[in-house]
Amino acid sequence: MGVGLLAREMRKSSRRLRAFFLRRLSALLRLEEPLREIPAMAFLVELLACPGLCWKMIDNVLNLFVRYLQSDRRVMRGLVLRGLVLLCESPRMVRKMQFLLPVIMERLRDVDRDVSTKALVVLTNVVRIMDKKTVACIAPVLVEKLLPLFDDESSHVRELSIHLFRDVLEIVVDTKDHRLEKQVHCSLLPLLFHGHDESPSVGQQGPWRCLRALGMPQLPKA
Repeated sequence: MGVGLLAREMRKSSRRLRAFFLRRLSALLRLEEPLREIPAMAFLVELLACPGLCWKMIDNVLNLFVRYLQSDRRVMRGLVLRGLVLLCESPRMVRKMQFLLPVIMERLRDVDRDVSTKALVVLTNVVRIMDKKTVACIAPVLVEKLLPLFDDESSHVRELSIHLFRDVLEIVVDTKDHRLEKQVHCSLLPLLFHGHDESPSVGQQGPWRCLRALGMPQLPKA
């Protein structure tokens, strides 16, 4: 937390100094020194909120994120995904994240709910800028990982997972893929149930839009 506070103050420094810090932090993280990794990542993530970042530097950071998203430390996984959420504010940055999709999808069932929530936010942003063909390629794997989240204890996770499923479905609804068709069939009953979810944020729009995309009319609420 202290490192994060210091880094937020350093955002006010010159662009040249911020670039120097990012280079040094990236170099330090490449060394994989356990005692320094978490504070270094915490500092680096806060600097990602600065405007005018060098694209080459961002590429280096994203390559580091591939490894650290698979860290066995929850704090590290959470920091990396916080960094990705910050980068999602720029559509150009989001396009650069597409190669991270496989490792981000692995975090959907993370033991840390905050990590899985951030993964859902990042995936939603990335899917929305991808072309239909690419979404169709990842859809079977992504949908398989989303379905269990429909029944998560957290209403926020349920809401985000259903909305991401809806976005994927609306993009690839006419795609002929037997694996995807089977998973979509498995989603019908959970979606009907969640159309009456006790949390208004879950049941209000997402499930019914999914069902309409599948050609099913909205049923009257009980």
